[in-house]
This record gives sequence, C-alpha cells and structure tokens, in this order.
Amino acid sequence: MRAGDVRPSRRRPRRGDAPAVTDTALPPTPPGVAIVSADRRIRDGLASLVIASGGRVVGTACEAGEALSLVSVARPATVVVDPHIDQLAALRPLLAGLRARAPGARLLLLAWDGEATLALRVTGADAVVRIDGEPAALAGAILPTGSSAL
Repeated sequence: MRAGDVRPSRRRPRRGDAPAVTDTALPPTPPGVAIVSADRRIRDGLASLVIASGGRVVGTACEAGEALSLVSVARPATVVVDPHIDQLAALRPLLAGLRARAPGARLLLLAWDGEATLALRVTGADAVVRIDGEPAALAGAILPTGSSAL
C-alpha cells in the first residue's frame, strides 16, 4: 500500500453498528396537494384520488382560516379549492391569502357545471377544473404532468 491509500476494514459488523450507506437514491417525493372544501366527502374523495394517482396530500381544510394555516406550514405545490358559488365574494380574499402564503402553489378551483366554470374564471385562480368528468382527467389536472398513475 502507498501512503494515502485507504485500507478497507475487515472487521465484521457488530450489533448496534449503523447500517452501511449505499449509493441507491430514494425515489423523489411527489409534490404536495392541499385540499379545501367544506364538504368532508369531497375532501376525502379528492384525497383518495390524489393518493391513488401517485400524489401526496399534505393536508385538508374545511374553512378559510384552516386553509391559510395549512398552506403556511405545508407549502403545497397545488391547492385545490371547492368553492361555494353563493359565496364568490369571500373566494377572492381566500385566494389572495393562499397566494400570499404559498406564492409558488397552483390554485385550482373545482366547478360542477359549465355556468360555474365561467363564473369562477374571474376569481384569479390558475385554473378551473370540472369535477364531474373522468377521474383520470381530474387527477391529471390536479397533479403535475407525469405524476398521475391513473
């Protein structure tokens, strides 16, 4: 051996030794999705769809204050909001608060029909997504390109 060469250890691992570190990389963590809806069934259904499609749900919220706290802590890549059409005046401040607390997040609004889709386009969200279509299309709209497994 020359000076500076490292000699491999021939000692057998003992109980309590740390496991050997390998060069294998861990799979990347999917981008996080936050879900905001007053309806628990919508929250649960969307969470199941996101997870089944290979996404990761960072949390759900049922009201505006809870949603603002969630995005401040979790920093999701996407925030899906199920708005109440009769409360559009409250939607703009919510979206502004979400954007301020998670500036890089995509803000998606769910719509139930074509008329609602048109009404929601003026709110400042990044996109309006119809919830009454195929699950794969909904998952594709929520998750970044290439993340959906459906």
